[in-house]
Parts: sequence; C-alpha cells; structure tokens
Amino acid sequence: MMKYFLLFLISHTYFANAEYERVGLNKRWCDIRDFGAVATYQQPDITVADTNAAAIKEAFKNANLGLCGLYSRTVNVPKVLPFYFTSIFAFVRYEEHKFSIGWKADCSFQNIHLAKHKGTKESCGNADCHALDEINLSYFSNLSIIGSGTIDGQGYDWWWYSISCALPFANHTDTRADMLLISYSENILIDGITFLNSPKYHVNLKDCHNVTVRNFIIEVDVFRQKKMLSDAGFMDHRGIPTFPLNTDGIDPSASSVYIYNGSITNFDDAVAFKPCRSTNKFCKACSSGLVEDLTITYSVGLTIGSVPPNGDVNCVKDVVFRNIVMNKPLKGIYIKSNPGTNGMGLVQNISYSNVSMTEALWWPIWIGPQQMNQPDGTFLGCDMRYMFIIMFSSGLINNVIPF
Repeated sequence: MMKYFLLFLISHTYFANAEYERVGLNKRWCDIRDFGAVATYQQPDITVADTNAAAIKEAFKNANLGLCGLYSRTVNVPKVLPFYFTSIFAFVRYEEHKFSIGWKADCSFQNIHLAKHKGTKESCGNADCHALDEINLSYFSNLSIIGSGTIDGQGYDWWWYSISCALPFANHTDTRADMLLISYSENILIDGITFLNSPKYHVNLKDCHNVTVRNFIIEVDVFRQKKMLSDAGFMDHRGIPTFPLNTDGIDPSASSVYIYNGSITNFDDAVAFKPCRSTNKFCKACSSGLVEDLTITYSVGLTIGSVPPNGDVNCVKDVVFRNIVMNKPLKGIYIKSNPGTNGMGLVQNISYSNVSMTEALWWPIWIGPQQMNQPDGTFLGCDMRYMFIIMFSSGLINNVIPF
C-alpha cells in the first residue's frame, strides 16, 4: 500500500545540540547514512523512502542509548542530496528513559489517488485510516533540532485531496498529516530550519513546556493554493480564501514558549496559541509565551485559539506579540472562541504591541467567535448569534498600525 513521501532536503540539520563533522569511521554522532539512509535528487520508489525513515528512527534509537561516539546523543542529517522518507514516529518513555519506535497503518496516499481520480466517498478517509504525522516526536526532554536545512512536506496533493473531499462529501475525515508534531515534551529548541508546504500544520506543539523556535522560515506556496481554491470555487470576489486548508505556521499548546526572528507566509494562522488545562502532562494550566521580530505575509493572524469551553477550563494566558510586520494579512490580530455548553474557557493577559499591517485584506482586528468552516466538514462555522462560556480579560493592544 502506497505511503506518503516527504522530501527532507538538509544543509546540516542536527537533532541535538552539537555541530561537528562526521569523519570516516571515527563517528562523532549518529549519522543517518550509517544506518542505511540513501540520498537522491529524484523521487525514489516507496522502498527507498521506507528505508530512509527506518534509518532515521534507528539513528534516534542509537543516539538515545549513547552508542555513536563522542557526541553520541546527536543525530545528523548531512548536507548532501535530498533524503526522501515516509513518516517518522518516535518517542521516549519519559518515566523510564527508554526509546521506542513504531509504525501505524497509513493508507492516506491511496486515498488521495482515489479522491482525485475516482471521487468516491470511500476515498475521502475514515477514522481508522489516518496519515502519520511526517515527523512525530513524543515524550522528549532536552531536544534540539538545529541546522540550516529544509523540510519540504510536498503538500500540494494533500491540499487537493482536502478540497476534492470537501466539495461532494460532508463530514469526511481529514486524514492529512502535520509536518512536525512534538508532544508531551519539555526543553525544546528548533533553530535555523526552513519548513515548506506542509500537508497541514507546519509545527504543532502539543502539551509541551519551555520551547524556543528561532531563525526559521515557514513558507506555503500561496499562489498554487490560491489557484486551486479559485478553481474549486473557494475564493471570494476580493481574492480571499473561503476554505481553510489549515496549513498553520506554529501552533503551540504549550507554556513558556519563545518564538522569534522568523518569517511566515501562508493563508492560515501564522502563530496560534491553543489552550492548555490542568490534566495535561507539561502544560498544566495555561498556554503562554512571547512572539517577536517576525515578518508575516498573508496569514490569518497572530492568533489565540480557538478556545472552546471545557470542564477542566481551557486556558491561554500571558501571551505577548510584539515587533511584528504583517503584509496583506487576511486577519491581523485574531482572538477566537468556539461554541460549547459545558465548562469554561479563559483568555487573559494577551498583549499586542508594535504590530504594523500593510494592505489588510479582511479584518485587521477580530476578537470573537471563529467563523470558518473546517476541511472535514465537522464544524460549519458560527457567527455572533452563538452563546459562549468564555472569559476575555486583561488584554492590551498598543501601537498597532494598519495601513
């Protein structure tokens, strides 16, 4: 069964915190080539992509056990030709400090083929058939992903898949993958990486603490997205997409987040803080963080939410956005709730300062309910008629200049 390919084109990317050269057999780190990874400019068959994924996971495993030499807890993806691979699913059992790797059933690439060429309801996904996130790292402590390389999600076919299923079929399962999912982890550094064309979210931080993302580029081919959305009837007369492909930039459901010195180009949330709650492992109360020194093109904003009510209290608190330039944003400042009848959500102490917007395409400031439909058809959007159990308090908007 066909699996999804991801292009992993690297100019020295390290999954650790040391930058040294690999010299022959005198290994300083766990180089993925030593575990069978093969680089090529041409897209290989599925066997090579599977082999590369297995090699990267084996390198992680050996690095965790300290088996690769002087800087043995470093995994190196070298500066050579691109590496294609299928999904990487790896986690450390935090309490036991043991490393595990695994596969899950992946039939979503076949679904894309069927949706594009047959258009059957069966081709549009089901709850038992979901794409693996392209890089899925869970239960890590002190993880660094650093270098000057590029991760290319090759999302074009996935976007078409989402649109093709949305047109004739409601309530299909959106089986697209995130590019990088880090969950249940702490002390994370992502530095110098370029992320291109994710099928869905580019960087998804789920229940994490103490995360830094810096010196980065996140870029979606918005012109191809615009054309396909227009062809499908999902662009309005102003050229604004009316169907969200959810290719978000960075989505932290995390505490003590620092995001700085980067650029984001997309048609979805640039940075979107999602709520945390007390039952989480690391983000036990509220999402929080500082976002500064970014350049953003298009996007649906510097976002809080969405925040629906929850019996355990969904919370985003103490978030600062500052020194940010936004070019042609669909939305600029965006704080969004979601409907619900049980529990409570809290959005508190949110600050925006020194934010400039040029040629805003829609709403420079939107504080209120989320109104967009979702790609899987499970949420039909809402307007101000809905009742919410959400508290917005103690916010600051200072020196925000829309031109």
